[in-house]
Amino acid sequence: MEHQQENRGRQVLVGGAVSGGLLVLVVSLLLGWRYLPGWVGEGFGVVAGVITTPFFMEATFFVTGMLIVVGLNIWRRNREGDEFVYIDESGLDGEPTRLEAALRAGNDDEVKAMLGRMDDRQFGSLRVLRVRIALAEKMGDQELVAGLRRALQETEHVNITR
Repeated sequence: MEHQQENRGRQVLVGGAVSGGLLVLVVSLLLGWRYLPGWVGEGFGVVAGVITTPFFMEATFFVTGMLIVVGLNIWRRNREGDEFVYIDESGLDGEPTRLEAALRAGNDDEVKAMLGRMDDRQFGSLRVLRVRIALAEKMGDQELVAGLRRALQETEHVNITR
């Protein structure tokens, strides 16, 4: 919660700095138009005139706003880094992928617990059968491995004929 307050304070500070910078720019432009001599004052006057013309004023605010948003987004992305997210692509509520990851990590107790929580449809799916075969091979139960391989072949055959 404290981190959110600190982050919120930074956001307000950055927004205030951007707004204050724009205010200083506009006031400087208007004062420069009136008080600067020669071609510099004339240049400020032309810019002030273009910016305050009805169509150009909206376009200027739009372009300035877009530049601010894009600039702040670039700054934030550089500060925070990549936003890549890896999505769980399994079809059965994520269980097979977590199951396979636990098996690869050597966490056999977790694999057994996940297998125990599965319903019959999940328990007999191809991906889960492959994990069960790998776990049985790891445990050295060749009879169970042979039975699971037969079940896998039957399941694959049923899926091919459908």
